[in-house]
Amino acid sequence: NNDWAVALHQVQNAGYWISRDVQMAHTVVADTDPGTPTFLTLTIPEWDSGSPGEKTIVYELHDMDGGLKRLMRNNQTDGIQTMIADYISDASYDDIAGIPAVTITATSGTATVTREYEALQRVPAPAT
Repeated sequence: NNDWAVALHQVQNAGYWISRDVQMAHTVVADTDPGTPTFLTLTIPEWDSGSPGEKTIVYELHDMDGGLKRLMRNNQTDGIQTMIADYISDASYDDIAGIPAVTITATSGTATVTREYEALQRVPAPAT
């Protein structure tokens, strides 16, 4: 039961952060190249400074022991890196009929948990 609870917590935490960021993003770009750690790159509007701007958030999968990955959230604009989840055995992104969907699988001991998270972008991309 403990392994299952650990794996569940990892996929739930990953789903929370990715869904939160995707909802705020102008653009979502998935990187399917297994040779790079980059998983998702998001461009998010930012108004904190009093004038409109953007920040770039990059989700990366870093190698751990046993073939598992650690999901990291990198704010490229201010240089803040946050560990989101451990024990990730699989992560994939798909755009199903215009709805971004992320599937995360975590494995802890003998327990494996998979969850799919859908998140609509609330902020439209700026007109060009």
